[in-house]
Amino acid sequence: MAKKENKSRKLLLLIDVKANHKKLLPILIEKLKPYKKYLNQKLNKSGITIAISGDRPLPNEYVDYPKYIFFDGRIEEEFSKKIDRKIALISNSIAKFGNLMQNDTSKAIDTEKKIKKFVISSQARGKKTRLWGTPNSEIAYNKLSNLGLVYIGTDSLASFANWFQKINR
Repeated sequence: MAKKENKSRKLLLLIDVKANHKKLLPILIEKLKPYKKYLNQKLNKSGITIAISGDRPLPNEYVDYPKYIFFDGRIEEEFSKKIDRKIALISNSIAKFGNLMQNDTSKAIDTEKKIKKFVISSQARGKKTRLWGTPNSEIAYNKLSNLGLVYIGTDSLASFANWFQKINR
């Protein structure tokens, strides 16, 4: 039997700017102009969402960027509604919550509770969540997925792809 198409899935292209967003973002915007009709804006809600992470502008500058450019927010950042509309997701380092893979069960449970609280508070703001610096293992991917994380940062695409294919069979 053929799998049904999942129309609720949307593509997010997260661009992790390592340095000098002031120089890089104008170049990126210029390169994206011919593709605006495919990007997430009023004309195409199912389009690709472009989100900037890493070296980002100050939050009050987000509204100065084109409607198809979004940003990666942090849970501790508070925004006006106008700025909040430019936030595509809420991210943080897993290190902020503790060690997910530690042998001390009580500490691991505490870490999971903190991550779950992060996910719930982000969802309350209408935002999806991402953690970076996560352990590159199927055990970690399963735990994070079960805690409600939508985006999982990984440095091992092959490991993540294998896990993802297994869970989607």
